[in-house]
Amino acid sequence: HRGGLLLDRVATSRRLPIRQFLRHNSILVSKVRSLQQTQGASVGERGALASSALLRGGYHLYQGVGAGAGNLVMGLVYGRWYQATGRLWPLVLAHALIDTVAFIGYAVLVATGVLNPS
Repeated sequence: HRGGLLLDRVATSRRLPIRQFLRHNSILVSKVRSLQQTQGASVGERGALASSALLRGGYHLYQGVGAGAGNLVMGLVYGRWYQATGRLWPLVLAHALIDTVAFIGYAVLVATGVLNPS
C-alpha cells in the first residue's frame, strides 16, 4: 500500500514538523484500537479519543494554559475526524493551514504596530 509507505517515510523524517502530528494524534488512536482487537482492552473509542486529545493538549502546555486547552479541543476534533474517516492528510493540511495563518497573522500584527513583542 503506497500511502502507508509515504506516511511511514514522513513519520520517520526528522526534517518534517508534521512528524509529531503523525505520531501523537493518529497513532495513539490506532494503537488503542489495535489493543482492543487483540487483547480485549476496554478503553474504547472514547477513551482513545480522550487519551489522544489529552496528550496533544499536554505537550502544548509550554505555550501556556490557553494553548494547551485550545490544542486539547483541536485534538478532540481531529481525533474524532480520524476515527470517523480514517483519513489523515486532511488533518495534516488543516494543521499546516492553522500554523501558517498564526505565523503570518503574528507577523502582520507586529508589522502594523498592533502588537509590540518587546
